[in-house]
Amino acid sequence: MDTSREDELEFSRALSELSEIGNIKDEAALSIGLPYSEKNKRIADFVRNHNLVGNTRAPLAVLVQEGTTVHQLNYLTFTGSDDTAQKFEAQLERGPGHWLHDANRLLLKDIPFDDFELVFDKLYLNWQEEHKYDGQDSVGYYWPLVNYGAWLTKDTILPEDMRPWFHLLALLEKGFCEIGWKFRSSFFETEFGRRLICYLLAENLLEVPEILALKRFRATTQQSSVAFGPSGVGDVIFGTEVYDPGNNYNPATGVFTSTGVFNFSIGVEYTHNGPPGPVVIYIVREPLSGPEEVLAEFRVSTDAPQFFQTNTVALEAENIAIAVGDKISVRAVAFTELIVTGYFQGHAVKAYLDRGMIINPATLIAPELTLLDLLKAAIHLCNGRIETNWEDNEVWVYQPYKTDVFYEEGVEGFFTDAPAVSLSEIVLPDSELVTVERQDKKRYLVIGFADSNDEHVKQKNEGRNTPLYSKIIDRGAQYEEGREYNKNPLFEPTLNKELVKFPLVSPLIVPNNEVDIPHCLDNGNGELSFKIGYRILYCAGYRVQRADNNEIRRWRFQNFGLDNVPYAFQVPGSRLDVAGNGELPRQVLIYGERDIDDLYAMCYRRDLLGKLYSTRSSFQALLNAQEYRTMSFRSLYSLHYGGRTFTARLLEIAGRRTCTGAPAELILRPEAWGGDVCPGKEPPIMAYQRPPCPNYPEIDIAIDVTGNTIIATAQDTAINDPILSDVWVYSDDDGASWQEYTPGTPLSLPAVIFRRFLEFDAEAGTCEKVVTRSAVFETVCDNNPEITLNYDGSKNSITAVGAGAFNSPIASDTWTVEVDGGAPVAYTAGNEISGFTTVKFTRTVSFANNCEDVVAVAEHEVEGDQCNNLPTLDLVEVADCVYEPQVGGTTSSDICLTLIEVSWNAGGKWLPWDGHPVKGAPDTFIRASFMFCDSCPPIHIEKECPFE
Repeated sequence: MDTSREDELEFSRALSELSEIGNIKDEAALSIGLPYSEKNKRIADFVRNHNLVGNTRAPLAVLVQEGTTVHQLNYLTFTGSDDTAQKFEAQLERGPGHWLHDANRLLLKDIPFDDFELVFDKLYLNWQEEHKYDGQDSVGYYWPLVNYGAWLTKDTILPEDMRPWFHLLALLEKGFCEIGWKFRSSFFETEFGRRLICYLLAENLLEVPEILALKRFRATTQQSSVAFGPSGVGDVIFGTEVYDPGNNYNPATGVFTSTGVFNFSIGVEYTHNGPPGPVVIYIVREPLSGPEEVLAEFRVSTDAPQFFQTNTVALEAENIAIAVGDKISVRAVAFTELIVTGYFQGHAVKAYLDRGMIINPATLIAPELTLLDLLKAAIHLCNGRIETNWEDNEVWVYQPYKTDVFYEEGVEGFFTDAPAVSLSEIVLPDSELVTVERQDKKRYLVIGFADSNDEHVKQKNEGRNTPLYSKIIDRGAQYEEGREYNKNPLFEPTLNKELVKFPLVSPLIVPNNEVDIPHCLDNGNGELSFKIGYRILYCAGYRVQRADNNEIRRWRFQNFGLDNVPYAFQVPGSRLDVAGNGELPRQVLIYGERDIDDLYAMCYRRDLLGKLYSTRSSFQALLNAQEYRTMSFRSLYSLHYGGRTFTARLLEIAGRRTCTGAPAELILRPEAWGGDVCPGKEPPIMAYQRPPCPNYPEIDIAIDVTGNTIIATAQDTAINDPILSDVWVYSDDDGASWQEYTPGTPLSLPAVIFRRFLEFDAEAGTCEKVVTRSAVFETVCDNNPEITLNYDGSKNSITAVGAGAFNSPIASDTWTVEVDGGAPVAYTAGNEISGFTTVKFTRTVSFANNCEDVVAVAEHEVEGDQCNNLPTLDLVEVADCVYEPQVGGTTSSDICLTLIEVSWNAGGKWLPWDGHPVKGAPDTFIRASFMFCDSCPPIHIEKECPFE
């Protein structure tokens, strides 16, 4: 393109990192003016969009070359034109081929992953082999055991309860490969980084159209006869299938079976010629275990002695959850034959991942998430810095400095230390401009995860000074008071809790049925969760969990009792088996709350300390095009300026203009560094001077929940000189007064501040250090009372029982109940409350230590008709071991039909009672069924005939 001499380009490069507003800093150029030459006008007209009003033009792929140097901004957009000045305005930007551009357009759901068959054998293999992503044979996803708020069955876990989590490194490697780049990372390629797994599934993950389509069905019947047995109940069979792509409906039996959340409807017209009495048509669910449930019903009754009637019936049942083995069908109750014409249909609104299904897990990822979104979240975890290797098309992410990542020592960091590269020859004199690093920053910096909507996390955050798993840094009194938050742009925190679900795990050891697993919830009422936010965990793998007494914890999957658990966590809640003994894993995935081995200690501490009292200094420097492109942000630089020599890190090269001799601006941050900036010189120009007091005492805190004590002890591993004196004091009134303290002495206080005053015999003479640490008992309290409600709609009664997990000894557990807005009255857990519209239970648990009282509340409101029906069945002995059934009790509903039946084989077969007394015998049972004229469900009462 034609350019003029005065229309030079102005480029700026910055240290590539995550900015405070969640963007990745990289390179940019100011707008440029282009002359109205014939060539430029033809190009501008070619890219102009003539379908739009104005001068909107499409981006144009360009090569920007200055001498022999090629710049990386590869797209040019015409942003305006000025006929008077005879100039176009244009802007250089990143386009296809630049990884930042392409990563922002690649959706995670489009990254290729292998399909998975959801069966036990494949899950078992995944648990054993896919806990770590090695980039070779790994599939890149894992199926950990996680509680999503509800289970399909009561005492086991099924494949349908599982969801896939993706290895963070697999997504980044595969994603960058898709856009033609290679992703590398010193931090995420460690043993720790290869075990990080992410939950990225869409909120509507169970609403995938392709899966829902397989759950639809519709069947019809034409003038079919419904036969009734002695009990007066018959199945309505819709024997002609209109569609059933998933083969879930049986036209021979009229039964629909599947899994998911469904809406059902029927529309029938029936003809009935019969005696007086009710006619009932209803949709019923027959669960694999437990009583039947009427989902919707139609009732009509007549007093005429003989009639011929035709009725049209339309019923709907919505949001019906179906588990494995549940059966849905249509039934009728009448005394003579029905002739039925109509349809029975259903469709899924949510579909579980059914066992046996072959699915590509990537299709379940939230459709809006891009590779760049994930990269930003990963960078936040390790406080990452980015290096782009254009020659090899590689993008590297490093933590700032060399560090130990748990058991791996000396993991390479972004910044290098030696030798220092001199800038003295290119920096112009009298050009320094200094700004204070703390300008416009708050005193307290909080680094943590994204805001959470998880119910357990919300409870944990109540009363806390900082969010869960976060780190608060006090920058000092020189900064403006207030808080500044640096949150992960994607990942929320996740709590692990014990799951009490397996009372019959083989062998039958009830105390060891509580496995520790992550809990991801969007509600507190026991419903399945979908809007749980994006999560990240450390995957420990398929491991044996051990209780505090070293016993193995067990769980059940399908019909298998298992010892190993596909285990993941941010903070472990269980010991893991190591050579027959239980040891708590060292790994954690949190920003703070641990003095070592957390993300702050590994990735943030040194970087933030370097910035704490530092400045930003800008200098004018002469740079040619090659120097601008190749100056490394990783190097340590030295500069002799104004009579002093200092070392610094390069933060930005700003305002570098092409084809001119004008200086660019180098922005540096001075950095303390010990070493010789000119190695080999005699004597050294810069020599490292030992600190006058190289001693760093610490205080270790141990809080005993059971013993109700706080203990402080000395941590002196970083002390290098002899200790002359070591005086301890503590305060329990926030520093208003102090008392002497002996290290190791237990204190039963809710909060304590400990302080040490130390004197050392250092090489430079006597020196002093003071160290302070606070301990708050409440931070170790993990008490979560719960209330489980059991409502019986047939008689409008409810009971409340206690549940939950506690790590503190309970002093009292007090209950109250409020019925229909009345005053609270004392309540005993398990007692039945009946005849109400609204009820509210409150449970207050107090503890025998310094943990605060916790309160749980559960409410229930009766919707629709109140079914205060309490019928009874009595067996009146009319002769020796001979009984006559009699019904009684009270009901709020009119009874349309009372049916008494007798079984002589323990309920295997029921026959209508003939009205004669029944002789007691083994396996003889009598059943009374009460069907009501309103929408209240039927009640069935069974009693065994005494025979002794």
